[in-house]
Amino acid sequence: MPKLILLAVVAIIAGFFGYNQLLGKTYIDADKTVKGDFQVGQGKTATLRNGAKLTVEGNVSLNGEVDCQNGPIYIEVKGNLTVGGTIKCERTEAEIQSGRLGMGMVFVVSGSTTLSKNSILITNGNLQFVDKEENIAKTQEDIEKIFDEVESSSPSNNTTLGPLVPNGLTQKDQTFNLVKPVYADSHKFVSQGTIVIGSPKEKLPKDLSIATPPRGIRHIIINYNLPGADLELKDQTIIGPDGLDGLSISDECDINIPAKESEVDKKAKDALRFNAKARNIFINNFELWLGSGGQGGTAQTKVDCYPKATAIAGDGGKAGNFRFQANSGIYVQGSFNIHPGISGSGGDAIATAGGGGNGVDYQDGEKGGSAFAKGGNGADNIKDLSWLGVVKGVENISIDSVIAGAGGNAGAKAGSGGTGGCGAKGGQPGQAEAKGGKGGKYQLKIPQQVKRMAEVNDSDGPEGRPITEFGQKGKDGLPCSDKAGYIPKTTKPEGYAYQAAPVSQAGSVFLFRVWPRGYHTPTMALAKGPIYLDIHLSLQDPQTIKDYLPIRVVMFTNGNQFWEGTMKNGNVSCWANDSLDDCASIAGPTISDDWYIRGETKLTFKLYDKEGKELPQRQN
Repeated sequence: MPKLILLAVVAIIAGFFGYNQLLGKTYIDADKTVKGDFQVGQGKTATLRNGAKLTVEGNVSLNGEVDCQNGPIYIEVKGNLTVGGTIKCERTEAEIQSGRLGMGMVFVVSGSTTLSKNSILITNGNLQFVDKEENIAKTQEDIEKIFDEVESSSPSNNTTLGPLVPNGLTQKDQTFNLVKPVYADSHKFVSQGTIVIGSPKEKLPKDLSIATPPRGIRHIIINYNLPGADLELKDQTIIGPDGLDGLSISDECDINIPAKESEVDKKAKDALRFNAKARNIFINNFELWLGSGGQGGTAQTKVDCYPKATAIAGDGGKAGNFRFQANSGIYVQGSFNIHPGISGSGGDAIATAGGGGNGVDYQDGEKGGSAFAKGGNGADNIKDLSWLGVVKGVENISIDSVIAGAGGNAGAKAGSGGTGGCGAKGGQPGQAEAKGGKGGKYQLKIPQQVKRMAEVNDSDGPEGRPITEFGQKGKDGLPCSDKAGYIPKTTKPEGYAYQAAPVSQAGSVFLFRVWPRGYHTPTMALAKGPIYLDIHLSLQDPQTIKDYLPIRVVMFTNGNQFWEGTMKNGNVSCWANDSLDDCASIAGPTISDDWYIRGETKLTFKLYDKEGKELPQRQN
């Protein structure tokens, strides 16, 4: 039979049994039961897809690689389980958002389990080893219960080590010698090698990498629920994930993250919870990294919030924790190094208020917007190592640094007041208040027998830094007539200098100079762009200009009055060849782009003498 036909037949047969194996790769796409033993040898790969469950009625040996696609790894073993290779399951946010529980790996083992020193288990979901199916945490409520149970200080009928909480369990020293109990059966779980959950801040060993837990996974747990087995934690490193960063909100004007977070959202910022239950627990050369708390969410308002901008950031999450419970005893036979993790920092808050509006007609400018920002609080890191019942070898326990979370920074920027209308006052500046988040507090209470690790650095979290920026008072409006509206600025452009003007023609002539574009007649077409008007008057009549002073000058744009000024004195600088009596001038407004509407802007003028009579003008 040709080889291609033979391969096709093999594939069809394998598909009939719910999985296929091709070139050393096994794919399990649907629930499958294996009557005998199952193994993945070195250099081989098995992939469980779509949440398929693998049930093996014999023994399972996983010395190659096992991974997942679009679902967790779920393996039930009626015999014994041995792991010498790598098992990896990385869940995606799309999977979790589709309503599936945030599970990474589940192993139900009726016999004994051995994770060898070379084994690696890595996932960004929950990890469970149980001896009976009913001991699996199958629902979100089950996971919540385990999560809360870890930090509970309520009395227990079992021997208990942990949790690291203030006012924990009562310590009861035992007087008998450390002797490992011997049972008739060999039912046990030997946990060795490396287990990594999530993506912690610490550098991972063996160049491992894994995505952070998807946001849909509210809590990450390790659940060893083996009440009928002995549990040995030896020659092993378990690295737990940091808590998820809190909810961040931006582009709103009233942000209060703590008020918006649910209790589940707040707990999601807490790091790993490791709950182990067994008949006896033996610990020897065990490194436990509990993970750091997630950072509080950032609150950042829009940049023009009016009349008020409020930003209150989220608080940091708690560092990880563990609780070991045994029906009989807990025996720390060798080193047990606990790394408590750093509590989460508070989020930063930024509130930016908008400026007040300009006054219309004779109205004062509006007050600037006010801003309030409060950084999130850093989480406390208060640890009290406690135990209850038969716990031996506590002198082999060492605890790393206990560091509380930093307070979040806060920045509040108030708005400036608006410009006043005609002769009206400018608006007052808005108020600004910034409060840095409180730094968390640390505390560690341990019995005298427990050691500290080398170079510990216990510390409270620093306070958040407040930054306040106040607005400016709005400018007062310039005087103007009843029909006046917007008042432009009258500051001369930088570098402006008067220049000698030509002698005017005889008669009443009103001219104005547009800096720096030359001389123009009283009616002109003004192109878009800022210019500075310097207004001049030459009156060569039998009477001198002094007889008419003060002269009121009214300026119109497109027929609407928008500015006026008063010539009070003659100014020899305006006409170099004329006498003081024959000339007067006044600094006019700066015409800015704000005045340009569409097409051309027409400027015209009217002059009134000291008795209010309009002076005739000669158009040049």
